[in-house]
Amino acid sequence: MALPETLAAWRAAEPALNTLCAQAQALGAHLWLVGGAVKRALAQADAPPEDIDVCVVGASAQRLTRTLADETGGHYLALDPAFGIYRAALGARTFDLAEALHDDMSLDLARRDLTMNAMAVNLADGALLDPFEGERDWRAGVIRMIDARNFDDDPLRLLRAFRFMAHARQGQLDGATREAIAARAARAAEPAGERLHVEFLKLLSAPQSFDALAAMAQSGVLEALLPEMTPMRGVPPNAHHHLGLFEHTLELARQCERLLPTLTGEAQAYFDQALTPFTTRAGLVKLGCLLHDVGKPQTWVIQPNGRHTFYGHDKASETMAEAVARRWKLSRSLTERLKKLTRWHLYPCQFGPASSRRSILKFLRRLQDDALDVTLLALADRHSTLGPEITPQTLETADAHHRWLMAQTFAEAETMRLPPLLDGKTVMTLLDLAPGPDVGRALAALSEAHQLGEIGDADQARAWLLKRFKPE
Repeated sequence: MALPETLAAWRAAEPALNTLCAQAQALGAHLWLVGGAVKRALAQADAPPEDIDVCVVGASAQRLTRTLADETGGHYLALDPAFGIYRAALGARTFDLAEALHDDMSLDLARRDLTMNAMAVNLADGALLDPFEGERDWRAGVIRMIDARNFDDDPLRLLRAFRFMAHARQGQLDGATREAIAARAARAAEPAGERLHVEFLKLLSAPQSFDALAAMAQSGVLEALLPEMTPMRGVPPNAHHHLGLFEHTLELARQCERLLPTLTGEAQAYFDQALTPFTTRAGLVKLGCLLHDVGKPQTWVIQPNGRHTFYGHDKASETMAEAVARRWKLSRSLTERLKKLTRWHLYPCQFGPASSRRSILKFLRRLQDDALDVTLLALADRHSTLGPEITPQTLETADAHHRWLMAQTFAEAETMRLPPLLDGKTVMTLLDLAPGPDVGRALAALSEAHQLGEIGDADQARAWLLKRFKPE
């Protein structure tokens, strides 16, 4: 199906496109699809993306956007008036309209970052404007810059190049682009934290992001973004680790991607879930992989017997991960998840088929919605730890135990959703307690007893609490 036929199908699926085209025709303007919509059209998708980017030539983007919102019952937003960018939000679909640079599409495309992003499709007739052979590069998975100076205009483009590499089919940076990025690597951290974390988590959420991560590490961009990783380069292999700490950390991300397709279908669907519009659960786990051991250099001790120890590195890593989250302006929810991934990545190693149900439920209460995420990170950690003291049998057992723990997490999901039998106020009245940690301990013990089936209703809960915490 050619581009005109694809656009006809899109207009049938989204009548607002017809409305927009009619408005432009009345004004003598030209509208050009840009961004991801172009690649989607070239792939002959049946329907347009939820987010449609349009470049306007010969008319006011503001006027067109406002009229589109008014005529379709949508909402008008001025995204960036200084650059002539406006949005019409029409239910689940958004139209972002921007005025072409100097009212010239060729000039507008020339200022973009990569050739595959410098294509445009005329909304009226489906003509493709591709001055830098972006379609060729996109189909081949080649990540090629337009002009190195465009990276200087917005250093976020240094990271975007790797993000597109991660999402491309067997994506590869071309040589000149790789050199231009490496020469500017130190500038990668300049953009606002909000922009950085969105791009990086989009990258990590690609099913196969490891090659892009490795290229980032080689270019210097990864350490510019995460300088906490640089001290890792000084920690060598040891009895448990066949790789130096920096290489071990990257290997975790690779193992995570290798292991995901080997999990049960239920687990794969879980890790494919979107936590935000820009990251999946798997993507955040991979960020946890990169940060899980950042506390090791500061806790590293070589004992008299030659053994390397890192006591307390999990807590140190949690503190450093929280600092990264603050710098990148992560949401509170993502920050708390990231802290759990780093703080508790050693916890799953304690469990196996011989573990008591009581201990499993304690693990699940502590980690709540992140138990599976922490277990995946721990499993990847085990597969990345192949020093001379790790036998094949050790690894096989660890793999089986971590997968068993994942199965228990799914099996106990209903139990973990049991509603509380009593609230904190009731517990305080019953036990004559003031607000404080004793109330939390009583509620936790009550929850455990409920989950274990020792009590089943509010009356039993009251009697159990009085016997346990206020004996005669």
